[in-house]
Amino acid sequence: MFKMGSISKWNSKKAYRYIALKEGDVLCANQIGKGQDYYSEKRNNIYRSGHEEPLKGGSTMKGNIKKLAVFVMIAAIGMFTVVGMASAGSTLFHPIRGHYVVTGAGHNFVSTTGFDANYKPNPCPQDVPAEMCIFFQDIMIFQGDYTFNKDGTGTFTQLNRGIETPPLQYNIKIITYEFIYTKTSEHRFTYQLKPGTYIKAEFIAGGQTGQTAYFDVDGFCEGVLSQDSQNLNVSCGPPNLLLTAVDISTTPATPLPVQTLWSESIVGIRVKE
Repeated sequence: MFKMGSISKWNSKKAYRYIALKEGDVLCANQIGKGQDYYSEKRNNIYRSGHEEPLKGGSTMKGNIKKLAVFVMIAAIGMFTVVGMASAGSTLFHPIRGHYVVTGAGHNFVSTTGFDANYKPNPCPQDVPAEMCIFFQDIMIFQGDYTFNKDGTGTFTQLNRGIETPPLQYNIKIITYEFIYTKTSEHRFTYQLKPGTYIKAEFIAGGQTGQTAYFDVDGFCEGVLSQDSQNLNVSCGPPNLLLTAVDISTTPATPLPVQTLWSESIVGIRVKE
């Protein structure tokens, strides 16, 4: 709207700066110290701190120029306020990156008939033998590796040792999955299973040796990073996490009756960025 020209005069005694505009321009304002000058080359007047002072040989400026100056300043203040609010609401958190080695423990509550809305095992269907409708827990400890990528994706692999009760038997399994994560603050994040993928559990020892199971996941895990992002702490569990076994031999994968309430607490350190 306004075009600033060159500085035409500097009065150090009164600490005012006079700004010359191009012909046809109306107003320019510049605040220095306590003085505020408006200069119009076309009308050849100066306003100092709201008082009109015609230059030598000039004429008096109209009162509407004062109103225009006030409007311009209010508009400018409003513009900077809006920009400031927008910037505060669009803070960009740094992505997580690197390889973390972790250890953890957890419980895995399994129902071969699934769970109801209150996380109680569903009753056994009439056409299913009673011995096939069981509920047990898998008490787990594990060690593993997280890899976080700058694009918001990652992978997790863990060597998981579990004790099932009842019946009392052990299992060792390798669990792998892909995930996507979201930073909720500079040092907090959540992650969930990458869409279109599944948790894979390969049993390598114990009562289920040789079996492989796949699970879809409803829910997410929550994590915290240390100040320098060298350490992390992750927790997963109900009611935020429910796993459903799936048959991946079909397209799309077919949900099975087996469900598990998965609970884990994980701590780790970054070994490579």
